[in-house]
Amino acid sequence: MPVCLAEVFSRLALEDLWRGAMACCRSWWDATRSHPELFAVLDLEPGFESVVGGEAAAWWTPAFQRRVDAMLRAAAELAAGDLREVRVRHCSDALVFAAVRCIRHSRFGTNV
Repeated sequence: MPVCLAEVFSRLALEDLWRGAMACCRSWWDATRSHPELFAVLDLEPGFESVVGGEAAAWWTPAFQRRVDAMLRAAAELAAGDLREVRVRHCSDALVFAAVRCIRHSRFGTNV
């Protein structure tokens, strides 16, 4: 069953995977954990690009930075060394952590 779930999960948007499938129940969480390829790319940039005007300024807080850092660290762990691409904003040392943890990365970057 985890293989079938992983196939379905691979077709989900990032937010649906993290906030839906991984949070649904223990068996779905286990299915995501057993398939690190689901976490090969962490691209948060579309979410940042969708915010316009003054709303974006509200995101520049230490608390938000900690949440992005936590998500990046989790992705690096869940990818089991195979996190290949990262596009985020507001991270700190978590990007270095991911780069060291995932030696096969091809593109890690931030925009500010």
